[in-house]
Amino acid sequence: MSCALLGWSRVPPVEWPRFLAGLTSVSADGTTLATAMGGRAGTTMLIVASALLVAVTAGFAVAFFAMRIRCGLPWLAGFIARFAAALPVAAIGCLAVGWIVGQNGWSIESLVPNHPPTDKDSWEFALGRRAWFWAVPCWVLALPLVGECATQVLDVFSKFRRSELHKGLRARGLKRSLIHYHHDCPAVWPELLDMIEALGPLAFGYVVFVEDALAVPGWGSFFANALKNGDAHGIAGSIYAAGWLTAAWCLCIGVVRRLSAGVPRSSQVPDQPPATVDVKKISAIASVLLAAFFCCSFGGLPQLTASAACLASAFAGYASPLVGDLRSVSAALAVALILTLVRSAFSLAFRKAPPPGGGLLETLSWSPLLVWLIGISTVLKAPEFDWVAPGVAAAFGGAVHVRNRWRELQSSRALEASRAVGTGRLRAWRMHVLPDLFRTVLAWMLHLAATLMVWFALIDTVKQPAPHAPATSLGTAIAAAKENVLSDLQPMLIPALLTAICALFFRQLSRIVRPAPPPHPH
Repeated sequence: MSCALLGWSRVPPVEWPRFLAGLTSVSADGTTLATAMGGRAGTTMLIVASALLVAVTAGFAVAFFAMRIRCGLPWLAGFIARFAAALPVAAIGCLAVGWIVGQNGWSIESLVPNHPPTDKDSWEFALGRRAWFWAVPCWVLALPLVGECATQVLDVFSKFRRSELHKGLRARGLKRSLIHYHHDCPAVWPELLDMIEALGPLAFGYVVFVEDALAVPGWGSFFANALKNGDAHGIAGSIYAAGWLTAAWCLCIGVVRRLSAGVPRSSQVPDQPPATVDVKKISAIASVLLAAFFCCSFGGLPQLTASAACLASAFAGYASPLVGDLRSVSAALAVALILTLVRSAFSLAFRKAPPPGGGLLETLSWSPLLVWLIGISTVLKAPEFDWVAPGVAAAFGGAVHVRNRWRELQSSRALEASRAVGTGRLRAWRMHVLPDLFRTVLAWMLHLAATLMVWFALIDTVKQPAPHAPATSLGTAIAAAKENVLSDLQPMLIPALLTAICALFFRQLSRIVRPAPPPHPH
């Protein structure tokens, strides 16, 4: 990808080996890529590792206590976690600066370093400043990752609650708490490793906006400065470094997996709801909502109604940017769906032999796609075709997802039993494969729409809008609100909330239409 951007920028191919070796200049002062990324890559890796550690710990704790307490709490915790995961991290970083510096008057060590006189300084203050330097970017980056972790861990616990092992242990008379502590929690560890490994490429895309907002001297801030200046060498070098960072991250997780007492790689967690409806859970949720309504009625309902009306009027002012984002998402979904269907047709054509490019799709789906899209949208400078690259990038993961689901359905017990009793191949496929596969593709498209809503907002924030120009998307509205974020948080908060609400809407629809799990494993 880096060489492709260099070729698009008309850099001669003879310079590419020097670039891959890190000897090409990537800044105006002649700094080479290896020198520029020497300490910055380590800073970014430490921030990402710390943020993911915080996110996994907090997400596991939320899911653990929610599943232990139950009474509708897992549903509520999952809903809030999905909303937090949909918040654009660029807006979170700017809002953190506005709240910490503008509203409270505190300092951020990475943004405005505090250097007291020597006679008034001590090792305790120096240690506190250093801890504050790392704490702010880690917590800002961890907020959306906590939502992702809590959502996935809740799904993993729900899958174990529906497993035959859990039902067998309950039939033997074991308590739910004993099963939860001694069987469910240890079984989550392989799933946690897979989740941490998968969130690494996403975190490297998010850290660009965090380091840019907080002025952290890392790889992300270097990439953000290259994007603002339109420096093709700097953008290509940053993407090249992101590939090495992602590879190092996956290598570290692989080492941890090997050292984890022989824990194998877990199977893919089915993102599926329970097959039956729990009446107790619905009653508990209704009770919580009714209690909240009475609390609001006896104190604060008029104020709450007035705040909701003000929020609705503020949302109405961003109708045109929202329509622009929805059009881009629809176009990108069309591109992704067409490419995924073409890939599926190739898979059908090559039933006995694997289709060409299977390993390439796996590799591309594990690449830092958000970093690629940010760099491509800046280098190409074609706003009317910004939806093409996200659609192509989304097709990588979609093709892998549909292929894996196709293989599971082809080896399912229901299809084998239908063929054993004499059902024709086409009819058995139509009865046992097509309905599930259709809902799988539909759920994937809706989940992809939620992801693209957030990604389009992030990609648009790195663009330089014209002064006093109307916002064409929610991302440009967030970028325009950066100038006055120290004095007013509302222009930044409203488009961020609107992006999160739309993404949450698509994600909830995805969870509704996804196929229910079969009564028996394949």
